[in-house]
Amino acid sequence: MYVCGAVAHPGVYPLGDGMRVFEALELAGGFMEEADREWLNQAQVLADGQRLYVYSRAETKRLREQAEETAGMLPPESMAPPGPLWAETMPGQTRTEAASDAAPGKINLNRATKEELMTLPGIGEAKAEAVIAYREEHGAFSAIEEIQKIRGIKGGVFAKIKEQITV
Repeated sequence: MYVCGAVAHPGVYPLGDGMRVFEALELAGGFMEEADREWLNQAQVLADGQRLYVYSRAETKRLREQAEETAGMLPPESMAPPGPLWAETMPGQTRTEAASDAAPGKINLNRATKEELMTLPGIGEAKAEAVIAYREEHGAFSAIEEIQKIRGIKGGVFAKIKEQITV
């Protein structure tokens, strides 16, 4: 588990079975003064190979401002705190490799970056951010059809991308 951002001692820490975010934060020496403690689900269970990023208050302010600028394009739940940022990779993998290793040529909804999501037809920056916000709030997608729960990604867009995505 890599813990970084606004923590006292960023670094890689061993992950025990069922470990939660608050425990990883303790290993990293706790929050720095500038950390925004409210934008993180401290009860979330972690998985090996994840990256936990703790936002500063300045970063969350900037995220809120960006969300407000695009409020008409984003679902209301995207205005909620995004929680931790995860780079779900295996040791030695890059984020792009992890995003594509499940099915060659397909975008993994649970691992793709915003830029990777934006390569899909009908998915621009706002929808890509909404996908990432959704998975950070609700956890991993369990099926590709679940992407239709995101505002603006319904039958038409789903039909265009369903052969190009995986979970």
